[in-house]
Amino acid sequence: MGRYNEQATMLIDGVAYPVHAKLEGYFESEETQSFSGKSRVRGHPVWGGTVQTNAQDLTWTIHNAEELILRAEDGREGPFTVSDDNGEGVLRIRGNGRAPFDI
Repeated sequence: MGRYNEQATMLIDGVAYPVHAKLEGYFESEETQSFSGKSRVRGHPVWGGTVQTNAQDLTWTIHNAEELILRAEDGREGPFTVSDDNGEGVLRIRGNGRAPFDI
């Protein structure tokens, strides 16, 4: 399991917002079948957590966005969706595909 607890940039349709991200990720394992029997292999990445921003009321902007990307300090990026907004700048996110940090 990988963890990320650092500054990052949230890109909402290309507009950058600084955030502090607390994320965790792992690879789901998948069962495969071959002539030699069943085995488990590394599946797709699962990641998510929270991001905290000082930008006021991003709810409308996020809700209407076509593209949400989280960029780590080293430049790696990962698309995400927002599953919850507490109205005070803390967003719960879930990654879609590649993670912007080592899992």
